[in-house]
Amino acid sequence: MSSPPPLAPVLRDELHRRIGRNLVTLQKIEGGWKQLLLTSVESPKSQVKTPPPSDKEAWVHRLQGRALAFHYAGEDAKAEQAALDLARIMEDPNEDRRARFAAIYAIRWTRPRVEAMIDPLLRAIRDPDPEFQRNAAETLLGLELRGMRTVVEPLIRALKEDANPLVRFYVAAALGRIGPEAESAVEPLAQALSDPSWRVRRISIEALASIGPGAQAAIDRLTNVLLDHTNAEWVRADAAMALGQIGPKEKIAVEALTRVLEDESVRVREAAQRSLSAPDPSGTGHT
Repeated sequence: MSSPPPLAPVLRDELHRRIGRNLVTLQKIEGGWKQLLLTSVESPKSQVKTPPPSDKEAWVHRLQGRALAFHYAGEDAKAEQAALDLARIMEDPNEDRRARFAAIYAIRWTRPRVEAMIDPLLRAIRDPDPEFQRNAAETLLGLELRGMRTVVEPLIRALKEDANPLVRFYVAAALGRIGPEAESAVEPLAQALSDPSWRVRRISIEALASIGPGAQAAIDRLTNVLLDHTNAEWVRADAAMALGQIGPKEKIAVEALTRVLEDESVRVREAAQRSLSAPDPSGTGHT
């Protein structure tokens, strides 16, 4: 292997301080650069030890740097372990508050393997600190969820069992981000259309729409939401739009959408008209 170019010592210093923002430029590193990354984060000098409280934020940044370095060097198992170290800091209620927030941001930046982070982030969303809850939820929704069938089941469990409506809201949102691969969540999401929280009801409608034709088992419940005038107009309009993305040519959907074409709500009428005019997303041409 050829010797690293002269910039290597500068990058090594950066790795020992805070490398997170600068490693993005190293994503295509090969050869000597890859060896430099691994040497920098695995050398005795760079081992991450628990610091005094005043240095906790710097400690978190070091862990973030390790996760990124291992990721870009292709050492996935070590990158995941570094991410799990960050998750433990994030979850620990006895940990320094600034360090916990730094850990959330580090997880968001490093974007670790989704399966490893679902349960820690769900636990973090249950934290009594509203700001911490929000940041944990934003981090959950910032993960690469699209198509991640493997995380559907833990999200379903949380949607069905968690007493906290905020957790149910973000879980439903995460299922929507997964898309058609979350088809096994259709029944729990359809049941969530009766959730006591209108926010959970509305985001569940959006999640079903994101699943698309695979959510046709929810059409009955969506038409009930659409026709129930006790629901807010934006909830009913969302139900109309969801029917257009799931099965606008299904008989029960056509009947419900047609009934609301003269609804008192302009928003509901317009959503129904768009759905009735939409092509059948399933391609089956049902009538």
